[in-house]
Amino acid sequence: MARIDDWTPFKQSHFERKIARVTASGGLPLSWVENLEVQSFFEEFVPGANLPSRSTLTRRLIPEAAAEFRVATISSSKGKNVTLQGDGWTGENKLHLEAFMISIDGKLQTVRVHDATNERKNTENLLQVLEEILMTLQNEWGVIVVALVTDASGESRKARRLFGLKYPWIIVLDCYAHQVGDIIIAFSLTLLTPDQINLVVGDYFKSDAPVLDYTDEATELITWLRSRTIVLGLIRQAQIDTVGPSHTKAVIRAVLTRWTSHYMAFN
Repeated sequence: MARIDDWTPFKQSHFERKIARVTASGGLPLSWVENLEVQSFFEEFVPGANLPSRSTLTRRLIPEAAAEFRVATISSSKGKNVTLQGDGWTGENKLHLEAFMISIDGKLQTVRVHDATNERKNTENLLQVLEEILMTLQNEWGVIVVALVTDASGESRKARRLFGLKYPWIIVLDCYAHQVGDIIIAFSLTLLTPDQINLVVGDYFKSDAPVLDYTDEATELITWLRSRTIVLGLIRQAQIDTVGPSHTKAVIRAVLTRWTSHYMAFN
């Protein structure tokens, strides 16, 4: 345990940097440093340390840590071939964000998260941002973009096509999960892997495939089972008696925006 008289400004600075990294790595709420039990714990076991406030975390420590990671990532990426990826989503705060990442050495690194809330979701705006990201990667990161992949929305598809025409040396790819949509009609859900199910189920459910009659029945059964806790308990106990407590499965309901959950629920 550190003594108060051993606690130097250098240790305090290092401590604060570690707190920032722990917060981000653990996905902790920013308010955790102001929790009374947390403060009591540090007062008892690290008496010389001063816990940073939530404001200090958000305004200084986490931005500094992110900047350090970015510098290190850029430095280790120079001269390498990368695949540029782009996708967008609307958060709970109703902001529409577009994330642009690169795949490099088997890892995914974030290049930029663009706030497109006040912009029209059209091909022209997306193409402009893609070109800005390309310039950033070439001029600041010093990497070689060899491929581009986006989702399969209308504006993304067109922007990707125009990007490929303007930069013909870059391989332009459609989202793999959407590509397999054409083959889904020919197969039962039980023959597809979770990765193949991902993102294409929405299109599949709009079709008139005969298997959808059974998915409706399965969904109805799942809904009924989940409303009968005693039945769920009996099913769980039967599994424990048969395969043991570490191999039991739960009855889950498919979630519209979590396509893999359809595979897991019906399987």
